[in-house]
Amino acid sequence: STQSTGRFLVLFTAALAVVAAKWKPDPPPELPTDQAIHESHPDVIQAKKMAKLAPTQNVIMTCRYMLFKIDTMNYTQARDHCGSLEWPITKRLDGQKSAIGLATVQNQDENDDITRLLRSAYGVKFNNNKPYQFGNWVVIGLTKRIDNDRKLKGKEKGVFNMEHWFYEDRGMARYGNFRKQMPDQQQQGNKKKGYEYQNVVQINKKGYWDDTFASKR
Repeated sequence: STQSTGRFLVLFTAALAVVAAKWKPDPPPELPTDQAIHESHPDVIQAKKMAKLAPTQNVIMTCRYMLFKIDTMNYTQARDHCGSLEWPITKRLDGQKSAIGLATVQNQDENDDITRLLRSAYGVKFNNNKPYQFGNWVVIGLTKRIDNDRKLKGKEKGVFNMEHWFYEDRGMARYGNFRKQMPDQQQQGNKKKGYEYQNVVQINKKGYWDDTFASKR
């Protein structure tokens, strides 16, 4: 598993198109929204110290994750890019090489860790007028692998069946923090060219999850 090998994980920011449904602001997050309070948190202070050790200052990291402030990528590009990276600090105890991978999030503490990284990179404020602007979200390595190719009926939306969602390391989801009525598995495309469904997870600055299209950048 990623934790047993001590491997660092990566999150890639993504600029996403606003979906058709009108945006409804999420409840206030549990984490503070004041910039000064955010920056005084021990994890944030540690992340700043660790960032100075990185080869580029476009990286913010904690003991669990790295966030790369790079050009936008779709999910497949981000996954392949992460899989191609090897850093000395990701060496496994058995001496084998360990590639950097997209993030796994299996509890509230890890979710908060990612939220703090995102806020450290792009500020604590979340603009509800432009909810999907660059810097508001990060994509993690969780995708829906079962029952992922159809439009959901009304009562099915907002139901998070963990047995249908898996990480890139093949681990099944054990935690989720989706926005109200999410995931909703929206559809795009047409009958001639084919349809695509939302089956990739993104996390916003407030710590809430949403499903999105793998093709979005």
